[in-house]
Amino acid sequence: MIDFLFLAPMFLIGAIAVYTDIKQNRIPNKLIVAGLICAVVLYASVLIYDRFFIGLQTNLDYMIEALLNTAAAMIAGYVIWDLKLWSPGDAKLFMVYAALLPLKFYSASFVRFFPSINLLINLFVPLVITIVLKAGFVYAGDFLAKRNAAPIVETAASKEEKRKTRIFRLKNFGYSLAMFFTVFVFFQIVSGLFSGTILASLFGHPLFAFCFMIIVSGKLMNILNKNQWSKRLTILFPLLYMIYRVLLGQWQFVLGSARMVVIMWFIFNVFKQAIAFYVQTREISVVPLDCLKKGDMPCPSAEIIIKSKLSVVGRVDDLGSWGPEGLSLEQVTLISSIPVEERKTDVEIYKTFSFAPYMLFSAVLCILTRSSFMALLVNWIG
Repeated sequence: MIDFLFLAPMFLIGAIAVYTDIKQNRIPNKLIVAGLICAVVLYASVLIYDRFFIGLQTNLDYMIEALLNTAAAMIAGYVIWDLKLWSPGDAKLFMVYAALLPLKFYSASFVRFFPSINLLINLFVPLVITIVLKAGFVYAGDFLAKRNAAPIVETAASKEEKRKTRIFRLKNFGYSLAMFFTVFVFFQIVSGLFSGTILASLFGHPLFAFCFMIIVSGKLMNILNKNQWSKRLTILFPLLYMIYRVLLGQWQFVLGSARMVVIMWFIFNVFKQAIAFYVQTREISVVPLDCLKKGDMPCPSAEIIIKSKLSVVGRVDDLGSWGPEGLSLEQVTLISSIPVEERKTDVEIYKTFSFAPYMLFSAVLCILTRSSFMALLVNWIG
């Protein structure tokens, strides 16, 4: 009965969020406030009823865990927004789900004070799998179309450009593998230093390492590409650690760790390449510069064009940057200051993406399984 009191408003708010996210590309703040008020009122009511009518003391601990979980969800949502992976509305909606979904539905979570990490896993894993499958169909269609088309005669310059691109990609693959090993080694060291604590269980879990890499890999690769010393340390650090383990006679640990890291790296890169291919081929629209509106997300090529046009009128410094929520009204107004004839240029923008349906599906999956998609997959494989 108590579970229903929390689940009913959660599903109602989730359903409304799905509608507004798909139809209006936004999640109203009033909806978020309503969800948080529901959570506060419900938890306060349960606490008062248990303490003063039944005399239960143990539920106070439950309230503390629920509060810590909501706080952790808020921090995680902010970090993911700061990494430009979703909008502020998505981050706040995730916090509402974490606050309203009873802790019993996270019973198989591997993070004690952040059990709603299962919500994140159940959100992003099906999302990525969906995109990978779509990318596979798109790639197959493009491959068949190119196969049936007339052959393109390549020049010496184009062949040389392809060769340089392949070398660059191979180097990046190598550095990303070294980065995976570095993160794994760092997590192992932290887990050993804080043995018996929550940090040990968190950093010692391979799923956490994998999720961590998905979130921060882009920024880490940017650091590596800007600094040669960071590249050398990324290769040297895990190598020395593995040699140290070998000298201790821990061959099985080294081989098992290497196998797990390579598998995670391979899966990560398959997902990454599939997503990049799908976005470039199906999730980009071309619009005139003067048709840009609030919420549009310009591609990197569009950003270059916009800045070059604004530099002509001396206002490029006023543009600033935009997050996952896209262009602000002030930025759209600024772009409109570009001369009319210059605004007829076509630019590429990303199509909007709705997270709310996947978040609702994630909550349903947590309720049905009390676990995460990744944990179920690992158990099934094992």
